Amino acid sequence: MPMRCLLWGLIGLWAAAPAIGAGGLPDHVNEVGLLVAPTVAHSSAASGLFNPAAWWVPGTAKVHFSWRDRVCAREDPKDWTAAVAGGRVAFGMQRFQHRGAEGRWHHLDEYTIGLTGGQPGSHTGISYTWNRGSRNQMARHRRMAVGMTRWGRALGVGSVAVIDLEKKDHYVAADVALETWNSRLTFFVDTVYRYGDQWDDLTGAVGLSLVPAKGIAVAARVREGGACGIRVQLDLADGYRPSVRMYFDDDQEHWATVYAIER
Repeated sequence: MPMRCLLWGLIGLWAAAPAIGAGGLPDHVNEVGLLVAPTVAHSSAASGLFNPAAWWVPGTAKVHFSWRDRVCAREDPKDWTAAVAGGRVAFGMQRFQHRGAEGRWHHLDEYTIGLTGGQPGSHTGISYTWNRGSRNQMARHRRMAVGMTRWGRALGVGSVAVIDLEKKDHYVAADVALETWNSRLTFFVDTVYRYGDQWDDLTGAVGLSLVPAKGIAVAARVREGGACGIRVQLDLADGYRPSVRMYFDDDQEHWATVYAIER
């Protein structure tokens, strides 16, 4: 009941928010590609940046740090992401780099704080995101998100509503994961519905993750249009999980690599 009341309150804030220009919300289908996995089935602190319900931690805290290396601009400043989740509270930060028309680099730092709770198989969460930096160069508005995840025997469903607090805008994203082969093989799909979209405007991605041997996980995700990501991850005995994630554009040209360390 409290979460339902909070959700209606957020919808009221969205309806009253002033219109101050175009854009402002993340390109969810593109940015969630950082995970190369569904938020509902990926035990990463970074998952909560896209659905705060994924930050639910029943035991040891989760930590994530990653940075992006652009293939054609290796000497340029790096985008990076950091997140930590423990108990019912989580915090994340992302730095976005952007080269302006004058040739100078600008950056925007985005901060997210979240609250989450639940029980095994059923989680809910809420988060607030704000930023500092070159907002005149990058349109990133303050926003709130309310999310949930549900797991059955082998099927997981996650959804999140993201509400712009600076103009009348929102989107709803969902992902579904199906585990098979003793949870070693997972198929997943994700999609997003944006404010003003028609049903034929829906965009999304499909993918799979595989644990071919103990301590090794590989995954691939393909977006509508052909852009894709590939993740190779090691699960070390001390709980650390280093990974490399390669991203290819619609023409299958390698354009970026993300290096991550998680626990």
